[in-house]
Amino acid sequence: MKKFCFTVDDNIRFLRELAEDQPESIFEHPYLALYRRLHEKYGLCVQLNLFYECEGFDLSRMTDRYREEWRENADWLKLSFHSRKENFKPYESSGYDEVFADCDAVQREILRFAGEESLAKTTTIHYCLATHEGLKALRDCGVRGLLGLYGSRKAPRTSYQTSTLCAGLLRRGDILHDGDIAYAAIDLILNLFSSEQIIGELEALSDMVEEAAQRRGVIQIVIADISADVGTEIVKQRGAHIADGTEVELGDPIAFAVEFSGFGEDVTHENVDFFSRDRLFIHR
Repeated sequence: MKKFCFTVDDNIRFLRELAEDQPESIFEHPYLALYRRLHEKYGLCVQLNLFYECEGFDLSRMTDRYREEWRENADWLKLSFHSRKENFKPYESSGYDEVFADCDAVQREILRFAGEESLAKTTTIHYCLATHEGLKALRDCGVRGLLGLYGSRKAPRTSYQTSTLCAGLLRRGDILHDGDIAYAAIDLILNLFSSEQIIGELEALSDMVEEAAQRRGVIQIVIADISADVGTEIVKQRGAHIADGTEVELGDPIAFAVEFSGFGEDVTHENVDFFSRDRLFIHR
């Protein structure tokens, strides 16, 4: 049985629209309606990693009228901290206080408007970079798992202060544990590929499922870039690029990836909190 986790970064604009429009249900917004349709059809689990603010809005202005609805759907729809706002490598050199304040601000608002059940303990920090002090701040905020970018054998990279050796282990599918935080690699970033390319990428990824499953048990799939200025034409050109806004047609991109990639009834969709898995490589 194939398993994968699905997360989406850079979210906030759909929350601004919910706060402004106040529909009867959060699923009247087309962005969340799409995820619910895929959840109902395939059991898809989704985690949305949030910014605290964007131009003209911050999470303190998000209404709590939908709190029970968020809680009722928290078994498949999670929310987590990503960054304070859209910013290039925001925590690459940040100290403890800045990271703690930003993470705590997002988490407090999630608890207020969506309930404790909706708060994920795993996340992806914007650009996957943090100092040792920043990582301690995340631990103190209750973060227990971090998804990062570790490149490929031909183009290796690292995230979150992990060593070259550890990055290689993560790249092959291990989960590494450092103190209270577990680390795992992102296997596929959907928005880097056109709709024509997605199938081939997912087929290649499927070929490595068995090897990764022996180590980690799950494939990590991410949409890592939701542009503030995405328009319909860009969405058509880049079928895996999800636009976080009501003015854009949202029906095709994720639906294409999930429905036509082999990720259907024969796949288990998991919430992304992988940190409690039994087989962990202990990194000191």
